Amino acid sequence: MAALTETLREFDEADGWHGAGFRSIGHWADIHLGVASSDANRVAHAASRLPELPQLRAAFAEGAVSLDKVLAVARVATAATDARFTHMARAASVAQLQRICAEYRRATARDTAEEHEARRRRREVSARPVDDGLVRIVALLETDEAAIVLSALDCTRRGGMARRTAGTRRATARPGDAPS
Repeated sequence: MAALTETLREFDEADGWHGAGFRSIGHWADIHLGVASSDANRVAHAASRLPELPQLRAAFAEGAVSLDKVLAVARVATAATDARFTHMARAASVAQLQRICAEYRRATARDTAEEHEARRRRREVSARPVDDGLVRIVALLETDEAAIVLSALDCTRRGGMARRTAGTRRATARPGDAPS
């Protein structure tokens, strides 16, 4: 995985994926490698950070740190914190490391106009039908926006349940029964 990640980084830096309507290295990898574009974009971003994180890069190359751990650490580590995060990556589980990195990112986040704009650009909602006719909705929202969406879904679910329950009562009621 380390060798593949390094090759992907070199290919991205050389702009090898540009042309023929490709929107990103992830889009190119989706078509030519059969790798989901979101996964390839995450790997390419992490790979682009590895030259400035030599200890993490070495641990990854020797197989001491997995790709999932590299993806988590590359989002937050700097040259100054490389050794500390690499040590944590070697010792922690993937889930533990992801929580540590998420908390570190929140604790060190700068509230600049650029950071605010970057957060705004990351917000998204997508909907995709699944095999059984249901629809999978995935959303990345600010906390207050998520609360509104979850509340609306809860109200809709409760309203739908009430309508189904009332419809069931009507269907099972006998003539002459008092309405409920």
